[in-house]
Amino acid sequence: MDQAILKTSVFVPYPEKRWDQAYGSLIAYHCEVLHPISNEGASTFDPTMKFFNPEWQKNLDKISVIITPRHALTCRLRPQDGLEKISDFAFITHTRGDDKSIIEYALDIEFIENMRGLSLEKRPVHVFNMEISNSSQVDKAFWLDCEKAEFANGKAINNFTFETEYKAAIHVGRILGVESYSIDEYEALTGTDALLTYLQDVEDGFDLPGYIERRYEGMRVNYVL
Repeated sequence: MDQAILKTSVFVPYPEKRWDQAYGSLIAYHCEVLHPISNEGASTFDPTMKFFNPEWQKNLDKISVIITPRHALTCRLRPQDGLEKISDFAFITHTRGDDKSIIEYALDIEFIENMRGLSLEKRPVHVFNMEISNSSQVDKAFWLDCEKAEFANGKAINNFTFETEYKAAIHVGRILGVESYSIDEYEALTGTDALLTYLQDVEDGFDLPGYIERRYEGMRVNYVL
């Protein structure tokens, strides 16, 4: 088994373009990993997805997001099968010693701007469907271990391992589709309030009584259809 499927969601809290931002610049925050078949959210879906190197292991559970125009990629790393020429994709990475993993979404620049427009239209939650295949990795030293996974259509769903022989894990997922939702639509679909999840993450450790609740009420009016 050398294929897995992954569904992730990101939240775009501030889609307005600043004066110093270039076309295709967009900041998003990781929301959660979803069940790729049932759309169950983090409260009910608890996948085991790990990075493995003989010297270190790490769960894919704390994630930072980077959104990059696909044509502007400057690194030498490219999928072995030329995926970057025909499809949007994501790098799923982690380095020994780092606290967070990174998902870098390499997207068509016009689609990034479309995401911005949808976010401005109060659909700020974007769900990415990905397929991870050994043939698309940047090197044969990156691969999947799906021997103990649960499967759908011959692909691992919620238990698999990103394996690497290098100090850094840099895996590739092909983006098959993206859906955009309002805060309420997303909560109805997954059971997760994306705005509250975002605030709890960025305000982690800020314990002034009622602060998150006040910020939530103040921000939510910007996202109600």
